[in-house]
Amino acid sequence: MKSKRLLPLLCAIAVSLVLPTGAAAKTYRSAEAHLAGTHGYRIMISAASEEILVLARKGTASVSYVSFASGLRGDRVHARLPEVGRISLRFHERSRSHSPRPNNCHGSSRLTRKGVFVGTVKIRGERDYTSAQSRHVRGEIVEKFQSRCHRRVRARARASGGGSLDSIHAETKRGNGNLSFTVFSFPSTGLRSDSAFVALLMRVRGRMVVSNSQVAFAEDATSLEIAAPPRSAIADPPAPFTGSATFQQESANQFSWTGDLAVELPGIGEVALVGPKFETELCLGRRCRGDDEEAEVSALRSLYGSGSHSQPLALARLSSLR
Repeated sequence: MKSKRLLPLLCAIAVSLVLPTGAAAKTYRSAEAHLAGTHGYRIMISAASEEILVLARKGTASVSYVSFASGLRGDRVHARLPEVGRISLRFHERSRSHSPRPNNCHGSSRLTRKGVFVGTVKIRGERDYTSAQSRHVRGEIVEKFQSRCHRRVRARARASGGGSLDSIHAETKRGNGNLSFTVFSFPSTGLRSDSAFVALLMRVRGRMVVSNSQVAFAEDATSLEIAAPPRSAIADPPAPFTGSATFQQESANQFSWTGDLAVELPGIGEVALVGPKFETELCLGRRCRGDDEEAEVSALRSLYGSGSHSQPLALARLSSLR
């Protein structure tokens, strides 16, 4: 199914919006390892020079921990995850290979070293949604070297389908973090209409960012109904979400977000995604209305939402890929 192909992309892009890119460095080194957690979760450990990501995923649910107090040093990976666990590993190489560079590039190829990380991994998620403990984890260290590439001439392709990317974004403070719900409705192709629904709770814990999320996809046009003119809209996402939510423009500068929409976030429990404390925004393409002071925003702003904490949701637009 399409959702199974998209979820890893969403997770990877969400992480890329949090972590430094390292693109300016002549050599970029990264380590990656995978292990099984309890209750059906798969855990990925990804480390660069100044940060470590631990991502636990099961179906459409995921929890990520990004620590900026640790990283990859030589062949060692070390991290302390407050209230979650710790990682202390040393890499032992078993094999290596060079990936051929594109024929329009000059420079060194990518070096991949495969082997085993030996040491300690101890992870215990909130409310024991998952846990993992191991002393041997298979993985790899990749070294990407800076190269110079010549641009290829490409023919321009006409966009298929029409319409604009419509969205609803609702966000509120929750404890020391931000809770948000976003739905994107992609331009329809023929009789098909695609929507992505994302609930996200992001918090800062010391020098670590914790994100608990749940995602759903729908091809039913009734899962998001926007009135014309767009003064109201109803979001009715499929499971694992329950209930629905209604965006309503009450007056020129007053908007409401009501209903019984909720979702079970891993490690958190059931979370209500509606209420008077939510700030909301409805966007049709570049034109938005809602609690944001600006009635018109750029295409990028309309994708990212009203706050920086909602940035990982922006790339849900990738579900337009076939």
